[in-house]
Amino acid sequence: MISKALGGSKLDDITPNQMKTLVKRHPISPELSGKWEDHAIYNPDPRNPKNEYQCNICQYSAKKQLIARHINGTHLGIK
Repeated sequence: MISKALGGSKLDDITPNQMKTLVKRHPISPELSGKWEDHAIYNPDPRNPKNEYQCNICQYSAKKQLIARHINGTHLGIK
């Protein structure tokens, strides 16, 4: 699915903004992905202790509640 969405481009050639657009247009199917916890990494940032979790799909980082909302809304299509 992702190779079709890339349209022949290499993943390394895509900018972060293009990746965000790609992820929003082609979200992960909820049947295949499970819970938001499957896509979050506990990774406390010493520079910003409030950002405890990181999205392993697009590298967004935030508190637990916000990362859950981000993954559910952006990647899993759950509102």
